[in-house]
Amino acid sequence: SCMDVIRTSHTKGQLLRTLFIMSGVFSDKLLYAELLTQFFVTTEALGALIDEASEFDLETLEKYKGFHLDYLSDLSSLLGPSHLAQIDSFKTPSSLKYIQALKENASHESLLAGIIILWGPMVIGGGAMLYPKVKKAYGGECVKTF
Repeated sequence: SCMDVIRTSHTKGQLLRTLFIMSGVFSDKLLYAELLTQFFVTTEALGALIDEASEFDLETLEKYKGFHLDYLSDLSSLLGPSHLAQIDSFKTPSSLKYIQALKENASHESLLAGIIILWGPMVIGGGAMLYPKVKKAYGGECVKTF
């Protein structure tokens, strides 16, 4: 069910966030770019699948589907002109597996879970705690995601 997917992903997401912070994500620009890349590629794929789905109110979701463009802008600021090539090299097997699973099971429940997991924190301002850390570490041009 949708809640099972959300519950499992939320638990994993919290663990990943803690591990990323402990690993030095705010002291290594490439590590931070690799992290952002995972959100970029999954958010971009989710947006494309929602475009194809007929059961969503696309007008309501339209303002949220642009998160992948904010990630892309931040990646461009972090990595410079070669950011698109670097994004391709930063994709992890886990992100690609998640995207493939979304595509294979693009049910209403799985897409809704993806919306809540990937976009929910951004909609409710969950990045507010990370914003000053990212801005301090990498500058004001790298915080469009927030």
